[in-house]
Amino acid sequence: MAGKRRRTELATKPRIHQKRIKLNPLNDIVRLCDRCARMVNGSNELKSLMSPVGYSHSSKVELFANARNGCPICYWIHHYLRHMWINTPSGQVYFHALNSSRSAPKPSRPNRLVATIHPLLDQDIDFLTDLEMPKIYFSISSRPKGFNTAARLESYLQKSQTKIIDMSNSEAIQRARIQLKECQTSHRKCPRNRAAPALPTRVLDVGLSGDPLIKLHISGRQQHGEFLALSYCWGGSQKCQTTEDTIDEHSDGIVLQDLSLSIQDAVEVTRQLGFQYLWVDALCIIQDSKEDKDAEISLMGAIYKNATLVFAASNAINAEEGFLRRVPAAKHFKLPYELSDGNFALVDVSLMGASFEDPFKHRAKRPFLLSREREPLDNRGWALQEGLLPRRLLSWGTNEMTWKCPSEAITKVPNGVNTSKPLPLSIFNKVEKEQNEANLQRDQINTWHSIVEDYTRRELSKRSDYEPAISGIASELAICWNDKCLAGMWRRTLVANLAWRVVDIDLLWAIEQSSIEKGRYPPLEAPSWSWLSKLAKVSFFTMTDIKMEFGRPPVASS
Repeated sequence: MAGKRRRTELATKPRIHQKRIKLNPLNDIVRLCDRCARMVNGSNELKSLMSPVGYSHSSKVELFANARNGCPICYWIHHYLRHMWINTPSGQVYFHALNSSRSAPKPSRPNRLVATIHPLLDQDIDFLTDLEMPKIYFSISSRPKGFNTAARLESYLQKSQTKIIDMSNSEAIQRARIQLKECQTSHRKCPRNRAAPALPTRVLDVGLSGDPLIKLHISGRQQHGEFLALSYCWGGSQKCQTTEDTIDEHSDGIVLQDLSLSIQDAVEVTRQLGFQYLWVDALCIIQDSKEDKDAEISLMGAIYKNATLVFAASNAINAEEGFLRRVPAAKHFKLPYELSDGNFALVDVSLMGASFEDPFKHRAKRPFLLSREREPLDNRGWALQEGLLPRRLLSWGTNEMTWKCPSEAITKVPNGVNTSKPLPLSIFNKVEKEQNEANLQRDQINTWHSIVEDYTRRELSKRSDYEPAISGIASELAICWNDKCLAGMWRRTLVANLAWRVVDIDLLWAIEQSSIEKGRYPPLEAPSWSWLSKLAKVSFFTMTDIKMEFGRPPVASS
């Protein structure tokens, strides 16, 4: 009897699993930039490394260029300091080495050092002391093995050095093309368009590979066709946007090089995959027209749902970074070191972590060690619906490229990353197994609570976007659930939706509340009983805390 009940429970669960496949190609071994290669390759550099001032590494601009080209040390430095550098035009990076045994270091060759990276910015953060400034820790240690010729050293490195992942590699794009075709033709659980969907109001006509121009295409009233879409972090004002003054000009042509790197990358991948149309919000919405923005934002849910494939520039903190990069496949690598007798040795360099702490003070607990963190796009409020609604998502992460579609089982989620419960397949008109009313309401509650808890932990650049940025999900679920969303709450499950609370009251939330009380900000336009009335992290009491009679939905006025 128990086994039968278990099978029944499994049968009533909606088919909302997802598949994530790594598409990484491993290419050539990592090559360090000149600054990183010279860091330990000589007594003068070691003396600088261990001096109070430190080893002068590079400027912010040079660091970014070297990171994008695949230098592993520059890549990880930039990765962990870029949040500080969003609004800083320039700055200098220094390495400063500490001897791990606290004894006097020997500059003749590295033994066991911890090199901390300290950025000196043009606009330092005044309220942080030197001890509080973020630091990155690299372990640098000698290897006893020596090589009497440079050729032998190079041969060893070819076999053992960390490999580079080229996100723009044609092999990776080819794998994505094959995966897309397989999904469209063979995945029984994946939704398919029986006919091409209606094109959005405007899309980008990307042209052919090598074309210097793209065009803003104004779709006809009944024009249908396949299109792709981009999900990315703006990270500030876009240098090229469609406005009422530029829309005619953009229809004639947009110089590809005038666009931010993330949009350039998306155009390139669209071309390589063999598609003509791409939807990007900065160029396909008239940014200085409130009427057009309101109309297009109301359609964004359908746009991301109907796109054949959505690109997620998950690894880019802003549009200027781009997502097609050469990235190291690991956080440990080797540096060649020339000995005084003319032979060569190796220096192991490993990324230990990033923190505000001195690692020697916490050797036992080692709280500074890195865990796998959220990608920049995972912290963006608008990106939640852009990640949940697509039928297929091709994502470029910090050091992996993944494919996700509603087929098979989802892979394990990285530690510390909260993800929303996937949406039911019925939003794609995919018929799911029939469930009784109690199970339907329970699934509806769990799905929505998961979405809201994830959403309220994300960031928005405009307070006015708080409700619109989740409206696309609500619109699609309203059709799927045959229900009505009232200020972020669902009519059928209103009692359970009312059981929310503010958690983790932080400094930003306190500033927000203080500004409202002092009249600097108007209150959010939502009733006080809705979580939308608080710009704060929200959680819900579980159903075990709520006594609710399923099948008798509370009546809520519209």
